Amino acid sequence: MYAPFMFNTTETSIPYILFYDNGDQVVPTHWHKEIEFSYSIKGETRVLVNDRMYEIPEGEAILINGGDTHFYFSTKDHKRIVIILDLEIIQGAKDYLDLRRSLVHAFSNNSKTTFNWDEDDKKRLSYLLHRLEALNHDPGPTRNLLIRAHVFEMLYMFSQEKNRLADDEEYHVGSSNKAMTKLERVFSFIEENYRRPIMLEEVADEIGFDSSYFTRFFKRYTHTTFIAYLQAYRITKAQHLLVSEPEMAIGQVAEEVGFQSIKTFNRTFRELTNTSPLKFRKVNI
Repeated sequence: MYAPFMFNTTETSIPYILFYDNGDQVVPTHWHKEIEFSYSIKGETRVLVNDRMYEIPEGEAILINGGDTHFYFSTKDHKRIVIILDLEIIQGAKDYLDLRRSLVHAFSNNSKTTFNWDEDDKKRLSYLLHRLEALNHDPGPTRNLLIRAHVFEMLYMFSQEKNRLADDEEYHVGSSNKAMTKLERVFSFIEENYRRPIMLEEVADEIGFDSSYFTRFFKRYTHTTFIAYLQAYRITKAQHLLVSEPEMAIGQVAEEVGFQSIKTFNRTFRELTNTSPLKFRKVNI
């Protein structure tokens, strides 16, 4: 599946970023080459990784490997810490390439979640995350050194042999595989057709539902409406174009991502990002 690249522009001197998400909006299907850690501080994180849904309760975490497509469902009364980092953060080690390959292999074969970790490891992970939170606001000269030290320990914990994929991990995964398959077809349809007007009826027909049932189905599994998801997806694509094509006019960007009116595009962009397309471009180029 193709999905838009998610930008990392907050940190400039280290391939790492930590931020918070209160989960009140869906995060459209996307990918990035960096590894992503998501830790539920409050409530439950619901995330679709490739074709599998994970439900991450409070105090648990999930690792999303670089290149994996993922989609976050909106969740009320929820907050999570998200860390995105590039494995280039370990560059400088004498055996960097071998170490990188070993980590990628481990992350592909180990459990993505902390469900089966022992309590000591869970407590240690929580401690490391809180230390990294504090460093987010620390301008000290050794800040990046401490970030690397804590991140290295997290990478080690997720790569340990004892955290290999567990037989019972399926019990912690969303159970409605048929529904997830249908939802995946909807996402794919949007990815292939977002540049043109899309009617709800044609998407419903694509997966064999009538319009009213499809509306309820989509809302049930994403906690948002189809139109809201489509607009959020288009804005994500617009963000990519605004940065990757700096000479492209704002009106052309709007048209390229499926908006029929630049006025609607500007209003939607501001509603979803709290800034204008022009300001977003200036900040991120």
